[in-house]
Amino acid sequence: MSDYSAPQIVPTRPYLGLDFFHAEDAALFTERDREISDCSSMLLRLNVKIFVLQGSTGAGKSSFLRAGLIPRLREWHSGGTYFLSGGDCVIRCTSDPLARIAAALAAGIRSDHLELEDLLPRCTDLDAAPEMSRMKLAETVLSVLQQVCQRLSGHLILILDQAEEVLTQAKDRSGLDEPAQAFFYFLEEVYLRNIDVRIIVGLRTEYYGRFRDELGIDDDRISTRPHSGGVEPYLLRPIRNHDALKRIILAPSKFGGGKVFNYVVDEDVAEKIVNDLLAFFAHGSITPFLQVICAMLYERMSPQTRRITLNDYKVLGDIHGIAFSYLDRGIMQALGQGASQKQKDRWLLVLHSLASTQGGGMVVSNTASISTLKRKAEEEGIHGDIEQGLGKLCGGSDPLLIGLPVEAPTQFSLKHDVLAVVLKRWEVEYITRRAGRTKAARRYGTASAVFALSCVAAVLYHNQNAKYQTLQQLVDKQIAYAQKPLRSDFGQSLYLALSSLDSIEKCPFGRSCTSLKDKALNELRSAILRSPLLSREASTAGFDTTGRQILLLSKDGSSATKITLGAELHTETLRAEEMSSPAGSTPKLESVNFAASTSAGGGSSVLIGDKFFHWDAQGKADPSLALDKYVKKNNGNPYAQYAMRGNNLEIMNFQLDNGEVKIEVRKLLGLAPGWNGEEDKFDLTHNDIMVPPPLSSDSANSRATYAYLSRVKTGTGDSYNWNIRLPQRQEAIRLPDTVGANTTRLGFVSGDNAVLVQCASGGFDYISLPALGNMNTTALPRACRGVDSDLTRVQVQFGKDAGPNEKRVPRSAYTSYMHSPLAAARSGNQLSLAWITEDGVAVASGQFGTALANPAAGSGIDRGSDVLLSGEPNGSTLQFSDDGTILVLLQQPFIYAPVRLRIWDLSKERIAWVNHLEAEKLIELACSMVTDLKTYLPDSDQSQAYALMSVTNEKPKCLSSEKNSRGKK
Repeated sequence: MSDYSAPQIVPTRPYLGLDFFHAEDAALFTERDREISDCSSMLLRLNVKIFVLQGSTGAGKSSFLRAGLIPRLREWHSGGTYFLSGGDCVIRCTSDPLARIAAALAAGIRSDHLELEDLLPRCTDLDAAPEMSRMKLAETVLSVLQQVCQRLSGHLILILDQAEEVLTQAKDRSGLDEPAQAFFYFLEEVYLRNIDVRIIVGLRTEYYGRFRDELGIDDDRISTRPHSGGVEPYLLRPIRNHDALKRIILAPSKFGGGKVFNYVVDEDVAEKIVNDLLAFFAHGSITPFLQVICAMLYERMSPQTRRITLNDYKVLGDIHGIAFSYLDRGIMQALGQGASQKQKDRWLLVLHSLASTQGGGMVVSNTASISTLKRKAEEEGIHGDIEQGLGKLCGGSDPLLIGLPVEAPTQFSLKHDVLAVVLKRWEVEYITRRAGRTKAARRYGTASAVFALSCVAAVLYHNQNAKYQTLQQLVDKQIAYAQKPLRSDFGQSLYLALSSLDSIEKCPFGRSCTSLKDKALNELRSAILRSPLLSREASTAGFDTTGRQILLLSKDGSSATKITLGAELHTETLRAEEMSSPAGSTPKLESVNFAASTSAGGGSSVLIGDKFFHWDAQGKADPSLALDKYVKKNNGNPYAQYAMRGNNLEIMNFQLDNGEVKIEVRKLLGLAPGWNGEEDKFDLTHNDIMVPPPLSSDSANSRATYAYLSRVKTGTGDSYNWNIRLPQRQEAIRLPDTVGANTTRLGFVSGDNAVLVQCASGGFDYISLPALGNMNTTALPRACRGVDSDLTRVQVQFGKDAGPNEKRVPRSAYTSYMHSPLAAARSGNQLSLAWITEDGVAVASGQFGTALANPAAGSGIDRGSDVLLSGEPNGSTLQFSDDGTILVLLQQPFIYAPVRLRIWDLSKERIAWVNHLEAEKLIELACSMVTDLKTYLPDSDQSQAYALMSVTNEKPKCLSSEKNSRGKK
């Protein structure tokens, strides 16, 4: 029942003016990664119901919600967080927020993505909102909301923006039926009734105190629950850092390797714009007007001249000229091109009445009724249909006003508070002009004239050279998208690499396209090597790191599939009597406890519900083993976790106790027909509810070893450290100084009995587990501070040419309920390392004990990007084979979701084979990979559909036939 499957769309505009960012603009919504991660984590804490995103006017709250926080929540928790809409799910409060919530709730129930058909009769109650008293409506919405949340297997996220309107636009009448009071009653009851919903409230900072005064969750109904009322505030500060602002200006020009929008911004003009903005806007946010300036500069470029220079900025009159030009363009949209300066001044004076200066010099926009603005217009000598004029000022490409409600506005405010600052500056210019001290006329119209002439020139430019340039731009754009596809979508990368070769077949007569074809073939090789060799979806999956085997359990639990990786893929289906999902064809909560792994003896083992199944190495099924005594009591318990480790079943039972987590580990040992009940049982201390569950090793070398984080209180605040619990020791060994602000990674090393721990400094400590077990202490001294003479420990750092930079330094995981995975393998003297990034899976390798090199250093994998394409920017498990040549990624973005399996062959033999394939065989291989992807992951059509919309209008030729056969090496 995931409500989000559509891929992210490439932005169509590099700069948005005063419009806020939407989900389709998320790729250009930069410089907010830390705030997005912080808010995502805070929002999903157990005691949070109402998350108040506060910020000064213009700080970017609306953009942050739509292009930052919501897309991140969809990515992190696909299938575990739900929104009322698969599109823009933000509800603008207005003066009557409950009516808006009721309408959105009814639309969500009627939509397909929430699968709530049994609640359709409740839509009739919600549709009656206009006739209800607001208190009755609050009760109705609460009732329906509770029913919705009870049917969802995760959290419903409700987003309310511009909540200050509830306070500023409320009508002056008393009683509980008043919309504002009913709204705050609704928020209070959501918490007191413990409805499983998270409400995000966007609010201007200056109204936060009053908002909290009205939200009075402080009576005895709270009992022992936190008296914070479930309210978690977060202050979103405006971006005023000089370097960050420059990066925002330059980011679109570099997007997709610079081939998406195909233009360049000179460094000196970016520097000048930032300096002018910081001087022009002494307080608050400046990013909205930064977007206005850059949009105007981008508009004036011609198809032949794709560079924004300092001279272009000066031609438009610097920041002052652009500011007044924006006002002029907005007025002209409403009045027409024939309007006189006097007419424009009169309307600008009306707009100026909406700007006010507050304490400290902050200039903001006020809200005024339509009657107030009509009266002001008449005072300024404006005649005719004033209401129509106000409506026109709300529309067009350069709107100056916002009217609410949108259907029939009765209240107006400036489109953005930055316009209030601009209007204050205009007032000075206007008074000066009226006094006779005329300033030099601003140079308007140049941009439009140049652009128009350029368009005419482009239409007339139809010679063969122009056709070649057009083809070259198309191919470059296709390759740019293929090199760095959205959401690490390898299907899109392959699709576009193939499309680029088809495009080259249309090479203009008389021109050679050999270099273009070589470039496209090289990108296709890169896309093949960076894409998974194999992609599947299942209930769960297991990996035999020694035997290079994968075991998948079907989503309905009726069969298992064993895949042996080699020169050719060998697939074997395993079935047994009584195999099926205990909940039927649609797995319920207990389906997340399905576990599969290849056994140590070469056979295969699967747990389904309370039944254990085993097949020997030849695929012969043993009689099933009932484990209801150990498993059944945990069915339906979200705080139980199951995993097969060879022929051992590991059960972790989690119990909450005053905010701490106690974990009982039971290991059923040597499961087989006639099992004698042998088990091992012990407890792990896991003292923080917000810390992901412990890690346990799948490696045969380090089984029965556990790693978990614990909180340590210090004089300067809390810190977290890794703890290692070894089978030969009762007490865990603490590794100090191993966890920094955003680094919480530890990986068991395939091929060795060791762990690799990321240090707070960004480097890694390689720790031998046998040596660790022999220590006579429970705290490892000098962790991450150099080699310890008592322990086999090696400092692992990145090579000079390989980082660190933001793509190569490990980041926090997108899967918040699991540790961010870190994979390591040691084969002889070779060490391999892999981790999740926002662009896919990064891989580093090198000689043990020396600096690691990135794939670009010579493996042959890297061309245009330093990551493997994983299809989603997340992962719950990442593991190498013992020899480091096979890398397996399991993606389960939420605990109730099915697992997606990605497998890469990183061996030198496969890289050499792909690099030496002739063009025809290379294309055949890429097409078979896309066909395979479509067969096993049907929703991959979305990436192909997007590829068609973005830079091509035809399918690759090889995908138009059914002749492809899968070729693998």
